[in-house]
Amino acid sequence: MAVPFFNPYKGSFGRFFAGDPTFLGYWQLDGSSIDNSGNGNNGLDGAVTYSPAYGKFSQGANFNGTSSVISLSSVPLTGTGNWTLNAWIKTSVTGTRKGVFAFGGGAANSGVNMFINISNHHEFDLSQVAGPAGSINICDGNWHMLTATNSGGTISIYTDGVFEASSTMSPNITTGNKYIGEDLSPAFMNGSINEVAVLSRALSAQEISQYHLWTMVERKTLKGWLATMNAILVALSASIMNGASRTSSVGRTVSYKRSMTDSILRGASRNTTLAAMKVYVRTLTASVLRGASRTVSFVANLPLWGRQPKSADINFTTQNKSSDSFTLQNKSSDTKNINSN
Repeated sequence: MAVPFFNPYKGSFGRFFAGDPTFLGYWQLDGSSIDNSGNGNNGLDGAVTYSPAYGKFSQGANFNGTSSVISLSSVPLTGTGNWTLNAWIKTSVTGTRKGVFAFGGGAANSGVNMFINISNHHEFDLSQVAGPAGSINICDGNWHMLTATNSGGTISIYTDGVFEASSTMSPNITTGNKYIGEDLSPAFMNGSINEVAVLSRALSAQEISQYHLWTMVERKTLKGWLATMNAILVALSASIMNGASRTSSVGRTVSYKRSMTDSILRGASRNTTLAAMKVYVRTLTASVLRGASRTVSFVANLPLWGRQPKSADINFTTQNKSSDSFTLQNKSSDTKNINSN
């Protein structure tokens, strides 16, 4: 197995999937087009500019839309087996086809094309055969993660960790062209590309979603979500309960909140605990007793994948008295704890 040598900066694909033996190619584009998977499939740059200003995580590559391209040494894979392609892109240019990643032959089904179509959406085709297309606008000047998988002839595409579409196809990749920043049509990228990867297996929808969420946690762009979660959980421990007799419950709730935060956002176990995060947040229900006859139920339903939470995602209901009030509080001590690394 090739030995990878990538920059393990926060959010990187290689950092999340470190040790995965199925890497066929990995181009961080962190100042060059060297193959960080260790397989030696280095690129030759043509009119490509590198800068931190063009990177999602560290440096990235910028393409001018007319002539910029990275030509790889060889096609990353051939044949009919399973695979995953992943790349981060950023562009504000609309209404034109823009190639992201492509390789293989020109005969039907013999090459792959990951690109942005004229409708500003993620699309994935095989040579001479149209494939699945998404509906999310990705030409808005923000970074977006594009993923395509082949699992036994089912080609699925994801945008920002969210499944968009799939098609039953017959890929049989051959040798031929191999580009980053251009497709086989040809169409050139006008914008930035970062973190291009090829694996010889189909990542699951859960793995793709987990990686995208993890990049936000690693890069601390979930600040708004964490603040919301903090306010909700502090409300359980501070606002809903009254009286000295609730002290022990307050302590347990705050302790549980901090324990939950630590287990998800800290330590080597974060990759596995993130798998439970979606289930935990979507099904979290806590009942706080206020005497023998009154129960207040709390439900949080936060869709983590693809957007920040909205106020409508939070639902407080009382099972008894309509006069019960719920004031979201934000204690500095808890905020500091929940936002820590």
